[in-house]
Amino acid sequence: MVLKIGKLLDLDVAKDQALLTEVVDNMDQMVFEDYIKRRSLALVQVIQDGVLNGGIDWLNSPKPTGRSRQAEQIALSPLRGPALHAQSDSSLGRSTCACR
Repeated sequence: MVLKIGKLLDLDVAKDQALLTEVVDNMDQMVFEDYIKRRSLALVQVIQDGVLNGGIDWLNSPKPTGRSRQAEQIALSPLRGPALHAQSDSSLGRSTCACR
């Protein structure tokens, strides 16, 4: 797309395209890191509420024989909420990740 605009305006956009690609890559990384941070906060809260602050005496408790509500929430938490997905960006010739 950048090359098409450059041709229309009769400009050399090679440097601009490289800069734009770098900016998009940096923004993509920032969005991904923010998404992971937000999703991990929910996991940390579930673990703290269910495991650490649940009032269980872990030293003297018997070995688990089944799954608890907290363990089920921890296991299913990454599957809830917005999904991380890959989008193909043909103008950049690569695949990008983004949050919905």
